[in-house]
Amino acid sequence: MLAVPFVLSGVQQLREPGPPADALAPVLRRLSGRYPWVPDDPETVVRLQGALGVAGGALLLLGWNRRLACAALAVHMVPNLLVEYRLRGEDGERKGGSDRLARDLGLLGAVLMVATEPKKRPSSLRRGAGELSKNVSKGAEDLSKSVSKNARNVSKSVRGGTREVRARSRRTVRRARTGAERLLPR
Repeated sequence: MLAVPFVLSGVQQLREPGPPADALAPVLRRLSGRYPWVPDDPETVVRLQGALGVAGGALLLLGWNRRLACAALAVHMVPNLLVEYRLRGEDGERKGGSDRLARDLGLLGAVLMVATEPKKRPSSLRRGAGELSKNVSKGAEDLSKSVSKNARNVSKSVRGGTREVRARSRRTVRRARTGAERLLPR
């Protein structure tokens, strides 16, 4: 919701840069006289400001790179605040029109608050699910190792038992033959 005003004003500034450029021109003239890196073409600054508002607002709406989006939106707010401050008279009343300075300061505060918000920790349910998942995978791994070890042991036992059974059966067959040979004359 915070990004919607920035996207809408950015689109408006990209479509019609004239009225905001006229309001911004005196401020830019003073700033470009003091600082040579400040552009002196107000229409270009308004278009850049509009593009910045749309891009920052879209990033914030999508939830991608929130801190970068909020920083871009804070930079987007600076020309608006300069114009609104300049339009205020000596007694604090604005010379004509509605009072947007309070709204712009509120939006700037909200953007800065979102930008400096600490990273959220996952909920206890989500952390518990993560721990449970780790424990289950560890248990499954241990069970797999145990089953394979037991299978190897059973295989060895079966092989050993088979040898023993063969040897016993051979002995029994030999005894039976020798006993039969004794009983039956040739």
